[in-house]
Amino acid sequence: MVMTEELPLSTTLPFQARIRKSPFFNAVRRHGCHSFGVYNRTYISMGFHDPETEYHDLLSNVVLWPVAGERQIEIKGPQALAFVQLLTPRDLSRCQVGQCKYVLITADDGGIVNDPVCLRIAQDTFWLSAADSDLLLYARGVNALAKMDVQIRDADVCALQIQGPNSLSFMRSLAGDAIEELRYYHLGEFNIAGTDLIVSRTGWSSEWGYELYLRDPARGDHLFEHLLAAGEPFGLKLGAVSQIRRIEGGMLSYGADMDLGTNPYEVGLGRLMDLDKPHFIGKEALTHIAAQGPKRMLRGVSFEGGRLAGFIEPWTLRVAGEAVSQVTSLAYSPRLGRNIGLTIVANAHAQADTAVELMTPDGPRQGRITGLPFIGRKTVKR
Repeated sequence: MVMTEELPLSTTLPFQARIRKSPFFNAVRRHGCHSFGVYNRTYISMGFHDPETEYHDLLSNVVLWPVAGERQIEIKGPQALAFVQLLTPRDLSRCQVGQCKYVLITADDGGIVNDPVCLRIAQDTFWLSAADSDLLLYARGVNALAKMDVQIRDADVCALQIQGPNSLSFMRSLAGDAIEELRYYHLGEFNIAGTDLIVSRTGWSSEWGYELYLRDPARGDHLFEHLLAAGEPFGLKLGAVSQIRRIEGGMLSYGADMDLGTNPYEVGLGRLMDLDKPHFIGKEALTHIAAQGPKRMLRGVSFEGGRLAGFIEPWTLRVAGEAVSQVTSLAYSPRLGRNIGLTIVANAHAQADTAVELMTPDGPRQGRITGLPFIGRKTVKR
């Protein structure tokens, strides 16, 4: 039975004064951004072209992503390291100034509060590059009881990502040969177009890339226009974060593929758990989970047939007619020629090639459980 939704899937998102506008907000509107979302209470660009065009731009060239909602939660003060160590199970005692680490922020029951990249900006200063959640409020709430000697704030830093195989050549033209010395998951200070920036060799694309952190909002429009002009010889394209590529790479989206009800072991991130650390929030719960083993596992799912459309909320996944999970991320991969997605499923159904059925608004679609990633990224120790 066809159950296609009668209402349009695309509606207008009105701009409001109460939602934060980034330093690039006016520039992205001038240059053709056709849709916006709200991420960390900030308008974020959701598309300049169609997703497959932007996907191919990422794979073949270099793209500029205005990721304005990626806020930097700053932890600063004499006890900054101790406080960040309290928030995360990952041991950061050997994290040097200029290094970045992918970390999980955990709750007392082991649930995931956020999965930021942690940047050590100075001896007494860390940035948590936050996914969409109330991480600032959580951190301040923790310190209301911990009472450590730190200041916790949104640093009002706005990020751009430059991603794709030609990103190194483009960045060399902007920042000089010194950019070649910037190692994966490290950061440095650079001046581009007369603007002081922190640049890290990180990104959310499964491709080579960089993130540029602007600390002076007044320079936003100037920096954006300079990057576009300087990028013309390199074929620079504007785009939004590629959901297709990040799903191919098995990269998780907080709020979709994991949340407070998910623990790190379920999503394959046990490698970030340093349970021998003296103390961190969730240690007792995570130690117990590690000993017992997770009851569910993150897996890929693959569905043959034409492109599935209308995925705006999780769809039910069935095994032998029984609802066992939900698909939380879904996209059509042009390279693989099929629809692919992510799910967390009970161990009994997690074996590769398990036959599954996806309940779409237009009826069921047959598929299989798969391993991850679908298409890998370069393996570099972080």
